[in-house]
Amino acid sequence: MSAHDKMTAAMGTAVSRITAARTSLILDQPFFGSLALRLKLQADPTCKTAWVDGRTLGYSPAFVDTLSHDELLALVGHEVLHVALGHPWRRGARDHRKFNIAADKAINTLLRESGFTLPPDAYYAEGDEIGKSAEWIYDHMTDGDDEETQPEQDEEQEQEQDEEQDDDGQPGNDSGDGDGEQDGDGDGDADSDAEGDGKGQGPSESTDEQDGGTDGQGGGAGNSQGEVRDAPTSPDADGQPAPTEQEWKEAVSVAAKVANAQGNLPGSMGRAIAQALKPRVDVRSLLLRFMQERTAADYSWSRPNPRYMAQGTYLPALHSTQLGEVAIMVDTSGSIDDVALASARAIVQDVLDECNPAGVSLYFADTDVAHVERLDRGAPLAWEPKGGGGTDFRAALAAIESDESEPVCCICITDLEGTFPTVAPELPVIWLATKETSWSGQELIAPFGETVYIGE
Repeated sequence: MSAHDKMTAAMGTAVSRITAARTSLILDQPFFGSLALRLKLQADPTCKTAWVDGRTLGYSPAFVDTLSHDELLALVGHEVLHVALGHPWRRGARDHRKFNIAADKAINTLLRESGFTLPPDAYYAEGDEIGKSAEWIYDHMTDGDDEETQPEQDEEQEQEQDEEQDDDGQPGNDSGDGDGEQDGDGDGDADSDAEGDGKGQGPSESTDEQDGGTDGQGGGAGNSQGEVRDAPTSPDADGQPAPTEQEWKEAVSVAAKVANAQGNLPGSMGRAIAQALKPRVDVRSLLLRFMQERTAADYSWSRPNPRYMAQGTYLPALHSTQLGEVAIMVDTSGSIDDVALASARAIVQDVLDECNPAGVSLYFADTDVAHVERLDRGAPLAWEPKGGGGTDFRAALAAIESDESEPVCCICITDLEGTFPTVAPELPVIWLATKETSWSGQELIAPFGETVYIGE
């Protein structure tokens, strides 16, 4: 049997086994099975394991052949959960490999709790990462957390040697480890994006697998189950429109309700799905709406009130040209890390750039007011957070209420774990909360004002 015939036979066996795995999931794990049916199966010899982009589940036939039935169930479940949690639409400008590791940590823990058989050296969430989103894990990963993505040079050198010795037009080896940089059967693309951006366009744009990575996990270290690629943005060859995150959210919501009714959706999975289905907050629009509702109003003689003009009476009209003074309190207690402070800084900058206030009083506070900055429109942002103790909102809110600038509203950026005043201030307050639950699992919500969760 020729090499081409062997590959064709392997593809036929692989698609039959994946189809059988999908059927098993429909019977035993309907949440995963029903969602798996929405993905088009595509054999992709250029990838090492598998990938998903919201439209297609691509797989290496050679890799599938190495898996037991239970491991194949986990492979399909792994890729389905990537899409269910919105990962193809959520990478943004993040590094592709590092985001894949973070996403794997987020979902593998859920898969393990759901009874799937995972590779012994798969990535799992640990410590504070447990229960967090891929974005949160990504932001909190240190440089050493993705060392596995670096030692790929030797693998690339070995591949180049294989290419020099193998000019018969077939992938570099028959074990499923070919990287797609080889000529292969035309599916690989040596000129594809070396950065691994992966737009989900199938084998012709395979990503990290082509430059030595291991499906987003890199370097051959770890036992990768597959990568998540960015969702496609154009119709497929059949003219079907690109999948959208909202369409998948609706499908996930239905699947979760059915599975929950049958009693086979673990609590941790339900919480993760609920988090993924929540609308994401557009902080800029939120702040602009909140502040515009409290626009500084004044009477202007340059605009006479037309109601009295016909009577020959010249009175000023109520007119507003800008937002009033705004107070922003940034929680600088010991529970606020550098990532949260960086997010707070971006929010303050958005207020200055997008909301056009008359001025901003910036309060850094823990148990007391540690530092105050006065920011004028157009002035550079002075960012000197001070504090580090416990959290008590009473001193900061009292200082803001007595502020000589007479702010029209107050924005508090905090994790909501602290002491609140027993009497709500008269000043409108919006709480931008970096998390929803305390360490004990209790829901966090301010006793007054508007609470909006901005944490991932």
